[in-house]
Parts: sequence; C-alpha cells; structure tokens
Amino acid sequence: MSTPSKIILKIKKEDVGRKIKFDATKLPTPLKEWLERDENGKIWLNQVGDDVTEEITLKGPYIGIYCHWDGDLESVGAELAENYNDYETALNLIVGGFCSGIASGHVAHYANRIGTKWKDIKPIQGSMNKICKSIYGNYKYVFENNVWKGKEI
Repeated sequence: MSTPSKIILKIKKEDVGRKIKFDATKLPTPLKEWLERDENGKIWLNQVGDDVTEEITLKGPYIGIYCHWDGDLESVGAELAENYNDYETALNLIVGGFCSGIASGHVAHYANRIGTKWKDIKPIQGSMNKICKSIYGNYKYVFENNVWKGKEI
C-alpha cells in the first residue's frame, strides 16, 4: 500500500527569479534505476539521468512535489532529515519533480522512467495553500529555516 507525501520547500527571497535545473550528480543518494517493459514487451533499464526535467524559474514563496511510496516519518521523513538537510540539496531534490519514492538510500524520480512527461511531474510553485491543495498526501514535509518539519495529515 502506498503512503503518499507532500515535500515542500520555502524558497529564499533572494532566490525568487533564479533559474535552476535538476542535477542528479548533486544528490547525496543515488537515483534508482527502473526496469520497465515497453508496449512491445521489451524490457528497458532506464538509465539514471535528468533528460526529462527542464530548467525552472523559482517563483516562491514555496515549491513542492509529490512522493508516492513510504511517506511516513520513519521512511521519507528520516531520509529527508538525514540526507537532504541543507537548502541547496533539498531544492535540487524538489526541482527533479515528483518521485515514486525517497527511502532506503535511493531516490526514484519519475523523470527517469520511460514515457514520463515533464508537464505531469514538474514541481508545483505558489502559496502553501495552493501546493497542499494540488498535491495529495498522507504526510507533509516542509523545509524552512534549514529544518525539516513533518507530520501526518
């Protein structure tokens, strides 16, 4: 059973207007490689990469993504606190777009899956209220003032 979560970051005022693109080499944990079967039945290994993601302009005040699996405090919450505990690292994770999972020392961004379209997985920007209404989740994590705060909702 999935336990979805919302992962949200407060954008620094000085970063509003900054252009940024996801960089897999800056993640503290590796991207998970996906094995998938295409429409002809052939199995593909999706290589770790960021060719689906696009550069975005930070608008503020918040930016957030959806994470599908293991969103509880002991899984996604612990992974964020342990490995994504500074502003630039947390921001890079989020600009990579929606995730299947962030746990057990891996990130599984949807961006490196066959057939994924950026418009479907790109981060949501705006007010906290807008992001919370746009992204479903049983847990919410907010990175603000260099601290993750998480709770079940």
